[in-house]
Amino acid sequence: MPKLNVLEVIALPVLGYLAIQVFTMNGTLSTVSTKVENTEQRVDKLADALPGIQARVASEALKRPIAGFIATANPVKVGENAWTTDISLYDAKSGELKTYTFATDERMKDAINFAVSGKVKTANPSAYSFAEMAEFSNEQGTAIDLPGTLNGQASFLIKDKNLKSYEEYLKGMSKNAPQTKDIGQMANWQDVEHNLKNLYVPEG
Repeated sequence: MPKLNVLEVIALPVLGYLAIQVFTMNGTLSTVSTKVENTEQRVDKLADALPGIQARVASEALKRPIAGFIATANPVKVGENAWTTDISLYDAKSGELKTYTFATDERMKDAINFAVSGKVKTANPSAYSFAEMAEFSNEQGTAIDLPGTLNGQASFLIKDKNLKSYEEYLKGMSKNAPQTKDIGQMANWQDVEHNLKNLYVPEG
């Protein structure tokens, strides 16, 4: 049996180790590749199912019972550096729409909208805005144009039956008593969209 020199003695274990590592790496890469392919297949299946899921979500959202809504008007300029914003709170049980008017300067004219949106989203992160509901209606074949004076992004459907917290919140911010208007009972967004023109949203 031929004798191995020092370099060969050192090289053989190293080469053996490298061969094992390559084999292990190939096996790992093969496993990773299989997992990636499986993941891609699952993603493809999910993508194929998404249109159906979106349609179902939209259909259910349009018919879901509501406790009320908050309709936020766009700020209206009423004088030099003077703006007003109307926030309307609707109670589906009583059919009453209470509108609170907030006076601000130009610098703070959008603050009320942000404050109301924050209040609603903190209480109910999954609350749908009027803008989102209008999109759902359009997806279901009913074209909806929100009133131009209405801020669809800052107006929300409310599912929580306890509207008292929203009323107290608006009372706490407003210095004036609300204007109350009976607009009838509405059970869901489909009812709301049919009565958008009856909302207390003043013309600018």
